[in-house]
Amino acid sequence: MLKMDFAGWQKQKREVFTSDYVSYGKPDKSGKVSKKTLADEFKSMGQVAQMIESVPKSITHVDHLTIGPTTILATVTSSGEMKTKKLPQDGKSHTFGGTTKSVDTWVKIGGSWKMKSTKTLSETLLLDGKPMPGM
Repeated sequence: MLKMDFAGWQKQKREVFTSDYVSYGKPDKSGKVSKKTLADEFKSMGQVAQMIESVPKSITHVDHLTIGPTTILATVTSSGEMKTKKLPQDGKSHTFGGTTKSVDTWVKIGGSWKMKSTKTLSETLLLDGKPMPGM
């Protein structure tokens, strides 16, 4: 991410994630949980990548592991920051940042471990250092 190698990021995800990978977001105010497939994530990242000037920060920390014979649950905290190009809406560049805590489910397939799902537990998103509206 720091090198903004989005093609490499997608390649790595295709190799490491299961074909039926699903990402579950934090429930919204009505309790509805968003659900994204790997294809959905690639589409979103493709749209975001067009607006990004740089990625000065991207950190992932594994907080806890629960290891079974064919499944691993990893509690993970990820934080990052992206600076946008000048946006047409206001002619300014902005900084998006945030921290997400999630539980990632890894499954053993043959002799390899692959990520099957991610469930967001908490999320803080910032725009120019201030909480994003509606978050």
